[in-house]
Amino acid sequence: MSFGVLFVASSCQWFAPDMPLKKESLQWAISGEVKIQDFYIVMGSVSASSKAGLDMMWEFLKSDFDAIHGMVKNASPSIMDSVIGAATSGYCSAEKADEIEKFFEANNKKLSSNKRTISQ
Repeated sequence: MSFGVLFVASSCQWFAPDMPLKKESLQWAISGEVKIQDFYIVMGSVSASSKAGLDMMWEFLKSDFDAIHGMVKNASPSIMDSVIGAATSGYCSAEKADEIEKFFEANNKKLSSNKRTISQ
């Protein structure tokens, strides 16, 4: 899939209020149909669409972490950095910070190349 098609598709999901459509977009992003260097764009679009989109992206990262990590483990660490940012950068409460920190502590062996992003 070309970047142009990906951008248009993810932008449409960005503005769509339909939560099942957003969920479908996240599943599509890790289906293998989207190039590895582009799949996080869909995640960022869903995350940036609303508070509910951000929450959905965070839950998606937690529930599908192994699949996502499996896709990017041999790619540039910056791709996983982008996924982490998409899933976490919109939160600002101490409670959510604790939850995020615990998740990444539990997965720190898999994310050794992403420690700087996680610490921010």
